[in-house]
Amino acid sequence: MFLDVATGTGQILFKLCEKFGKSLGADISQQMVEVSMAKAKEFNQRNGESHQVSVVLKDCLHIHEEIDSNEKFDLVTVGEALHWFQIDDFIKYVHDRLLKSDGIFGVLGYYISACEFLDADES
Repeated sequence: MFLDVATGTGQILFKLCEKFGKSLGADISQQMVEVSMAKAKEFNQRNGESHQVSVVLKDCLHIHEEIDSNEKFDLVTVGEALHWFQIDDFIKYVHDRLLKSDGIFGVLGYYISACEFLDADES
């Protein structure tokens, strides 16, 4: 299962969703969600049950409300929007509530001014 946070128009979501059976994009912008939902509808019609994409209107700290309590993601991504988040809270939330223990959290962007890698046992 794959999650793209702050999905916007789905640039990351639709590049990676074919690698997963179930993918979810989340954004707080109604306008962006509508664009991504239209793309998801077309994608789902083309791919049937093998790969399904959903898009929801949610802020970055309430995505767990959209999934079953026992579900976790293999991959969680966020792109350029990360600088808008309370970064420490978001990283902890991803680790504690969204990501499988062996999952990957990917930040995609033009630059990172500081980077710290945490071992799962340290958090």
